[in-house]
Amino acid sequence: MKRFLFFILLILMPLTATAVKNPFVPATEHILSFFKPLEAEVLRVEDKRVWINAGEKQGVKRGMRLKVFERGAPFHHPVTGEYMGRIERFRGIIQVEEVEGTESICSMVEGDAHKDDLVRISGAQTRMLFYQDLSVDYFVGDGLYQELRKTERFDIADAPIEKLSLEKLLELARKEKADFILKLNKLPQEEHTLRLTLLWADGREFYSEDLTVDDEFVRQARSSQEFLTGGIEEPLLLYSLPFGAEHICTGDVDGDKKLDIIMSNGYEIYVYSYDVDLSYLYQSSLTKTEDALWLDLADIDGDGKDEIIVSAITDSEDQVISHIYRVVDRDLKEIWQTQGFLRAYQGKLLWQDFSPFEGYTGRVSEVLYKKGTFQWGDTLNLPPDINIYNFVKVRTGDGELYLYVDRDNHLVLLNRENLPVWRSEEDLGGFLRSFEKKKYIQMVERGRWSVPDRMIVRGRTVIVPARTPLAKKAKTLGYKESELRAYSVTEFSVDSVKLISDISGTLFDFSSFDDKIAFINKPPLGVVPKNLLRGKNPFIIYLQIFSMK
Repeated sequence: MKRFLFFILLILMPLTATAVKNPFVPATEHILSFFKPLEAEVLRVEDKRVWINAGEKQGVKRGMRLKVFERGAPFHHPVTGEYMGRIERFRGIIQVEEVEGTESICSMVEGDAHKDDLVRISGAQTRMLFYQDLSVDYFVGDGLYQELRKTERFDIADAPIEKLSLEKLLELARKEKADFILKLNKLPQEEHTLRLTLLWADGREFYSEDLTVDDEFVRQARSSQEFLTGGIEEPLLLYSLPFGAEHICTGDVDGDKKLDIIMSNGYEIYVYSYDVDLSYLYQSSLTKTEDALWLDLADIDGDGKDEIIVSAITDSEDQVISHIYRVVDRDLKEIWQTQGFLRAYQGKLLWQDFSPFEGYTGRVSEVLYKKGTFQWGDTLNLPPDINIYNFVKVRTGDGELYLYVDRDNHLVLLNRENLPVWRSEEDLGGFLRSFEKKKYIQMVERGRWSVPDRMIVRGRTVIVPARTPLAKKAKTLGYKESELRAYSVTEFSVDSVKLISDISGTLFDFSSFDDKIAFINKPPLGVVPKNLLRGKNPFIIYLQIFSMK
């Protein structure tokens, strides 16, 4: 299997290119300076003002927050009697207001403090909520994100790239258990200036900086990342699954801040953890009389744990029923069930009704979760021919545009007036899940309805699967090979390149996390002939994980 390098970009780059100043390197250093490990003592406390014996010489900065600990009794080794340290009790949090040479004056944020207490910034990772708004070029903002990630000082949670009020950001920070928020936005009327703002999770701003980003830096940021180039050619993981699987999602279903990979064969859910290696955790059964059509993850109730969303069709194909499950004690607990389709998209839960005579029917609506109950929200004003699953919205210089898969399995781009301006010359290889519409009258054929593949948006790039049938005129025989394509969207056209090609057989589903892609594939006809000669199971389904960098 090959990982395509986008050589055209390399050809276009000047051979004697000069280094472009990266404004995010010094900005990252400034951010880090607020979280430098530090320990000091409380000198005195007066009217909620706290003096500590550390100042400018020790790296203290205005806006820093330190935790306050009461010195407890010393404890010793039970056998040797050796002094091991002191038991400490958390008292509260202080924020630096004034800094002098070797002392600083702080205010109480929560709790209290007493003379001789310890104050500390620990060396553990600090939880950050990263937010770049719609005014910031995705790839430019990602440059800052990657610089911060490389420091390994921050545990970064992503806020959705959409218009968010301060109130919404603070709510999201609480949900993500973030210590502080990083906000990046472009200044109005200033084409090359970004405003970087740091706020504590209670909304108090403690740092702001304007960054100059020139055109050359923007160009290089786009060219180096827009098509997700520059990675390894071999998968990070190639794993033969001991079960059939056709759906995959990645997230955190148990709230431990570690990545979970969720897979389904249609009637069972399998949960794995992934760090460097893959580890099986547990499995749970779904409804046996239904076959899953769509799998999603979303933290619906804001508790830091993703819920599992399954839309399934009954064996009789006359009903679509959607379920939302919560993981409780390594098992699935259903918290909601409804007729029709569900989809998690851009931080929202979407719903559309189903008819056995039409497939998708009625308008797409939002579902809200309030005070422990699911409620119907507003309907979406979507263009014609778009259903709950077949579209994504891509932010371009002309605003957000719809890219969708039509009923013939071609990609279509709509302009701001929702008129088609581009359609792919070839289809994507056909739908994996397609059903005949029920007939009102026995002799009248009504056609078919289909469930399209998942599409994932990264900036202006949309990742979409495509497949090559074993026989062009008999797609039901299966697929010879598959690939993942990256479509770069502009206001009037779409360019595509092969992201990962030569995937053996059928690619069923894929998911992305961090800078990686995971997918499930099955060899042609579902058989690996050489395994027969080795006495191994010839019916194989693979889980593969690739780096996109």
